[in-house]
Amino acid sequence: MSFNTSSAQSDAQQHGASHQQQSGNAYQGVRGWLLLLCISLTVINPLVTLLGTAMSFNSGISFSRLPPGFAFFIAIDTLFGLGFMVFSIYAGIALWMVKPNAVSVAQRYLFALLIYSILFIPLLLVVNLAADFSGRVFTKLLEGSVMSVFRTLIYFLVWNSYLNKSKRVKATYFGIHDDTQFVKLNLNS
Repeated sequence: MSFNTSSAQSDAQQHGASHQQQSGNAYQGVRGWLLLLCISLTVINPLVTLLGTAMSFNSGISFSRLPPGFAFFIAIDTLFGLGFMVFSIYAGIALWMVKPNAVSVAQRYLFALLIYSILFIPLLLVVNLAADFSGRVFTKLLEGSVMSVFRTLIYFLVWNSYLNKSKRVKATYFGIHDDTQFVKLNLNS
């Protein structure tokens, strides 16, 4: 009994090609890296925010003994953190459900998160002037803020690049199956 492997491979390739034509593009759908981004936005980021907020409130700091400017600063930062958590969940669900403008919403979230992360450092400097922390406390806060900016910058660059260049994103949200049809995603759209 002889088996022709080239014929079997050709049949499998033709079946795969016809299946792709019937179901659309092989890149279409929320899978792979796009699914990881959705999980990051809807589950991981909110959990990190909640854990960070809980840890700051359970760290043994008595807010009544903090300088008034710093207690206010912590309250504002907590509110912004919770706002970004809601924005993250919204962007993730929009991507997951393949909603119109989902990519733009996710890009706006990433950009807003980056800007807030960067603006946090000058705000910390202003609060330090008002609260007059000891050098060691302020240095630790500043070091943590600078590291946060770098982490956020990397997160922004990786996921924004993915949203701009991914074949899966193009096929899923824009119906583009060929790179020549794709112009460029824009934060203003």
